[in-house]
Amino acid sequence: MDKYKNVERRLRNLEMEKTYLIYLEKALELLELEYEINGINYEKIGGDNSISDITGDKAVKLMQRRQELELKIARKKNEIEHIEGVLSKLTETERTVITMWYIEYKPHWKIAQEVGYSVSQVKRIKKDAIEKIIVGLYGDEDRE
Repeated sequence: MDKYKNVERRLRNLEMEKTYLIYLEKALELLELEYEINGINYEKIGGDNSISDITGDKAVKLMQRRQELELKIARKKNEIEHIEGVLSKLTETERTVITMWYIEYKPHWKIAQEVGYSVSQVKRIKKDAIEKIIVGLYGDEDRE
């Protein structure tokens, strides 16, 4: 997939990626809660209640899952912050056009009406902004 289309896909999916990040953070909270609940397990042994540790295998699996979730969360946060950081470097008009087209799904004519430019100017602004975003996300080497 060329960089232009990849940037378009990432912009269209930005809000859903933020939703996915929230899901990952909630999954980590639930995992930590599960770890705490399983950490103390009351069993009936020999007629009286005693406390036993969770099995080593389960503890290891929980820790591995926790590390996986923490890594996914860190990567997703980094990706979202990178995109938002690049968007913040655009001009206000470029950012408005990109937001309205890729995030709010407004048609070109509606964007043109709201920003006070012609449809062809809006398309040019969008194209130029995508070129800037490509440089911000991938660097300036051999743009496609």
